[in-house]
Amino acid sequence: MWGFQLQQQQQQQRQQQQQVALQHQLAQLRQQRKWQQQQQQLIRQQQHQQQLVLQQQHNHRHSSSSSKTAAAAAAAAKQQQQQQASPGGAAAAVFSGESKEGEKQKEESPE
Repeated sequence: MWGFQLQQQQQQQRQQQQQVALQHQLAQLRQQRKWQQQQQQLIRQQQHQQQLVLQQQHNHRHSSSSSKTAAAAAAAAKQQQQQQASPGGAAAAVFSGESKEGEKQKEESPE
């Protein structure tokens, strides 16, 4: 009888250890997803900032000092974006860019 109870206890302990390990793994995955979402948000913000900088550069093309500043800011934003892009975030950014290109081509086609 004691051997059977011991086996049951050991099995319960193994199941509890597995459950704890799975919960830990799930917490890690949730944290990773949260991090990826933050990275994607950061990339979107930086792309928007870059658009504003390029627009400002275009608007102030004749003023050499502001265009130099805008070009430097655009270069800095691009470098920062490349350093902080996660693989998932970069792929998402590329994918969203491709879908926008596809929409442009549909609009331009004579059909």
